[in-house]
Amino acid sequence: MIVSAVATYRQKLWGAYLLVTIAVIADLTLLAERAKSGWLIPLLVTLLYVLAVRSLRRAREVPKAPPLTCPECFAPYYPTDYRSDLPAIYCSACKAPLPRNEAV
Repeated sequence: MIVSAVATYRQKLWGAYLLVTIAVIADLTLLAERAKSGWLIPLLVTLLYVLAVRSLRRAREVPKAPPLTCPECFAPYYPTDYRSDLPAIYCSACKAPLPRNEAV
């Protein structure tokens, strides 16, 4: 481990890969030891539950519409980032008036 840590410090990529490999092997060994004592099933159930909840949250997220662009400087902007009670909105980059497309 010391050799791979020194290689990583010297910005050699193989040292980082070796450190990650050692960590994965250590984790797998620990997992095998816990399986003998009955910890594997609750650990796997918890892991599957977390993965299922994360995938459900990702499925529920509504992707944000692509940004509109300023007609003067082509800087991206989202009309929803501006207050709806303002009579006009302006580009933060060039201060030109921006069209407000409410169909977003």
